[in-house]
Amino acid sequence: MKQLLLIAICFVVLTCVSDRVYALSCAPPKLEKSIITNSIAVFEGVAGKKHSLTWKQKAAVKVGNLIGKSAGVENLSVYNFTVTKSWKGVSAGDTVSILFNTYWGDNYVPNGAFLIVSPQQIGGMFWTPLCGNSMDLKWARQNGDIAILEEVIGIGHHIKIRVEDRRCESAKDCTAIQTHCGDCDCGTPVNVAAAEEHREQLKKFCAIARLVEHCEIVCETYLPSCHEGLCQ
Repeated sequence: MKQLLLIAICFVVLTCVSDRVYALSCAPPKLEKSIITNSIAVFEGVAGKKHSLTWKQKAAVKVGNLIGKSAGVENLSVYNFTVTKSWKGVSAGDTVSILFNTYWGDNYVPNGAFLIVSPQQIGGMFWTPLCGNSMDLKWARQNGDIAILEEVIGIGHHIKIRVEDRRCESAKDCTAIQTHCGDCDCGTPVNVAAAEEHREQLKKFCAIARLVEHCEIVCETYLPSCHEGLCQ
């Protein structure tokens, strides 16, 4: 009888542990076109320190309906992020607030570089849910997520060059143009035939944006090449 009871207890414990592990497991994040399209902000950035929500932020969370929420407001934290490269919804150099669920003990490491993918903004904060698509930037590069962003959104800075405008047959089809307002720009590869259209697009954007930035970068001289059918 004691042996049966012991076996029963072990079964219950192992089942609970197994369920717990399963419940706390997420599939590795993988960007798809639909996710990018439905996200309100996609950017690369550096994480600041974690801090608790203010009463105003808590009130905004309680009123709103967070996508993918799996725990109470007491498990939410806010991180200040500096945007280093924008893909969608923000601008490079912005400081934004990221709302994250720390229920499982996960955190954005201070000074760490991440790819942030937010499906929702609430109370001035960008929400990154558990099992979402935000990830370590190194992983995003290795996993092909940056390549997917380049294909879906395009490459460049304040304006994006679409993948179809980078297609080529040889290096003579390629050139480099400025896609960034101001002097912080070392050129972005584009097909010669599409270059003028993007120059005009940037001119119109910069006239409205009126961005003023200090720049100390030194650009190396290079010639765009055609690699695997794309200007690189």
